[in-house]
Amino acid sequence: MAAFGAPSAFGAPAAFGAPQQVGAFGAVGGMGGQLARYKCDDKDVDIVQPPADSVSSLAWSPVANHLIASSWDNSLSCWEVIPQGLQSQPKARIQADAPPLCTAFAPDGSSVYFGGCDNKAFVWNLATQQKTQVGQHTAPIRHCAFIPEINMLVTGGWDAKLNYWDTRQPNPAMTVSLPERCYALAVGHPVLVAACAEKHILVYNLTNP
Repeated sequence: MAAFGAPSAFGAPAAFGAPQQVGAFGAVGGMGGQLARYKCDDKDVDIVQPPADSVSSLAWSPVANHLIASSWDNSLSCWEVIPQGLQSQPKARIQADAPPLCTAFAPDGSSVYFGGCDNKAFVWNLATQQKTQVGQHTAPIRHCAFIPEINMLVTGGWDAKLNYWDTRQPNPAMTVSLPERCYALAVGHPVLVAACAEKHILVYNLTNP
């Protein structure tokens, strides 16, 4: 695996739409390689080296053509999507201890926050390939988002909690109780919307959450 942001050993991408055999992540070769697909400009484009199980979340970098996917095979993967020829190149992959369910890029694109079935939130440094725990729930974390305007990570869990994290501290800066398990959230500062089980949709003002 190459360092994040540097050319990898993956080799020259195949011509658009042409399948190729892929082996270990970031290398050509092996048998039984598969291709994933995403939509771009109304055309199907092959993403090489997909996860081995269903994808649970996707996130685009805010500063580069980098795509993150979390999967039920416990993996988190990063690809560079190359506009010329609409091709992709694997950049990094790590294994979590349990299936990750959500991902969110840091504002500078250098790291990715994720949470999942082990009830923990992590930050993954794409350059060093290290992950560091930054939060904890008492049930799986279903969604997360980084809010640059307040420099905090927010996580929504199946413990019916929204936790706001200053990721330099071990305890949440604030916890908001939800009426049910969190299944989705979206942030457009100064508004956060959380969707929960039993048809609950809640809107929060982040200047007074």
